[in-house]
Amino acid sequence: MDIAAYLPDQLLRPFRASVRGVHAVHDVMGLSELEGALRFYPIDVAVIDPQLVGLDALPALVAVLARHSSVHVIAYTTVSPDAVRAHGVLAAHGYRHLMLRGFDDSPEAIRTLIDALPADTLTELLLPMIDGLLRKVPPSLAHAIEELLRAPHTIASVDELARTAVMSRRTFDRALERAGLAPGWMLVRVARVVRAYHYLR
Repeated sequence: MDIAAYLPDQLLRPFRASVRGVHAVHDVMGLSELEGALRFYPIDVAVIDPQLVGLDALPALVAVLARHSSVHVIAYTTVSPDAVRAHGVLAAHGYRHLMLRGFDDSPEAIRTLIDALPADTLTELLLPMIDGLLRKVPPSLAHAIEELLRAPHTIASVDELARTAVMSRRTFDRALERAGLAPGWMLVRVARVVRAYHYLR
């Protein structure tokens, strides 16, 4: 993959070390350089420290990213009040991936997140196909199904899916049936197949 990294040195160094030899990293400093990289390179992922961008410039960052909507975005930052506020702005625009320095940025965790991003694309294609059905179930169940499809490794069984939906197993089964959705065991298998298809590719 080609990655645009808009990061300060203390984050760029460990990030580069984690993906060296596997992915091509293009360093950028500033929004104009980021947009240039997105235009002229086949960038798959943008890894950005929103604190480096600055709270005032976040609307401009969101506008740049919106012009390149096929690019996956990861916020990689340190823990601070500004980081929380900045990630809130990004999350409100659908950019949900977050890595925190010293917490979940081990080399293995970084590589795992980046390798999983293409599977997100498959999931984002699948979710609109079942959106009409998801509207027929309670919001907690719709959210649980979305989480299952996005991160099947976090929900290991049908009972766990029902717990994630905050429902008894009987209520869960009936809600799926009334909405015309597949039974829980099939949803779990579908999520695993989507993820397996990505890894096989």
